[in-house]
Amino acid sequence: VLNDVVLPSSLIEIGSSAFKGCIGLNEIVLPSSLTEIKSNTFEGCQNLETVILPNSLEIIGEKAFYDTGIKQIVIPSNVTQIGDYAFANNVFMNKLTFESPTSLTETGAYAFSGCSMLSSLEIPEGVTHISQSSFSGCLNISELSLPSTLVSIGENAFRQALNMKS
Repeated sequence: VLNDVVLPSSLIEIGSSAFKGCIGLNEIVLPSSLTEIKSNTFEGCQNLETVILPNSLEIIGEKAFYDTGIKQIVIPSNVTQIGDYAFANNVFMNKLTFESPTSLTETGAYAFSGCSMLSSLEIPEGVTHISQSSFSGCLNISELSLPSTLVSIGENAFRQALNMKS
């Protein structure tokens, strides 16, 4: 059973579905050289709790971390793209942090949908678009801070954020 993985420092991208369904995987160390995580890379790694994204990372592919056990994630400031469903259905994720200043201008559709344990959310300055259903099903968001740079919020972006107060 694959539990912990340390990737080589020379690695710049991880291919689609490379670790998909590795349910025993609980920790992965990503190298500081990594610039892209392709689609479905860690999808279904339900015991994967610890991931530290390197500052070099620019692209997080569609469903890259879909349905994992991640509890906390920090999106590095160099990330320019978060794919559709990238972190969706991470029901144990209770903390999401975007480093500032951010290079990200738009969240992918359904990017964080179903992250039902998130209670607060601060979208950083620089983000201009929140895509369709990006945070739908994040049932416990009670605090939301939006940037002054925001120009559009997509359909159902915060649908079922039942505890939203401010």
